[in-house]
Formats: sequence, structure tokens, C-alpha cells
Amino acid sequence: NKLTICFQPEKYISPMSEKNSGLHNELLEELNPFNSKFCDMLNYFVDILPKPVCLVAHNGIKHDFPLLLAHTKILGKPLPDDVLCADTLPAFKKLRENSDYSWQTHGDIT
Repeated sequence: NKLTICFQPEKYISPMSEKNSGLHNELLEELNPFNSKFCDMLNYFVDILPKPVCLVAHNGIKHDFPLLLAHTKILGKPLPDDVLCADTLPAFKKLRENSDYSWQTHGDIT
């Protein structure tokens, strides 16, 4: 299962972040900011999934997960304690170190 949602960040997106994500302020300016309705939706989504639930993000340990956990907690709607988080970045780095594969960009695969 996959849930992908973009938000109006309410902050300037740096050129480096824009390059890495493809997201920029102009693209996101019409969207809603992160709010309690999203927290409710996320918690409902997690609740209907078979357990264990694991959130997966590329570079999630340094970026996505701390932001998500902090914002849900600030809004008083934290994720359940049994939700796991996995970061794909270390796995891809390890694969790249141990592979002769030519890592080329082949476009969007989502």
C-alpha cells in the first residue's frame, strides 16, 4: 500500500532540497499545510493495514521520519508506537558499494 501526499511547507525550499526532491515552493503553494486532518487520515490508513506497519522513505532517517513524528506529536495525534520506519538510502548505498551495476537514471519509476 502506498500513500503519497505533498504539503505547502510554509518555509522556503532550498535549491539543494529542490534538486533532490523535484519539489519547489511554487509547485506547492496552493496545497494545504500539514494539519490535524492529515494526522487523522494517516492514523486511519495505518490502522487498516495488516500489522506490522512499516513506513519506508529514501533518506527517511535524516528527513522524513523526524519531521513526520514531530509534527504528528505537536498536533497531539502521534503515530502508534508499533509503527516501524525503514530508510532505503543505506540499502542502496550498500548495493552500490557491492555491485558492478552501472547506476544510471532511468526516469520516474513510481
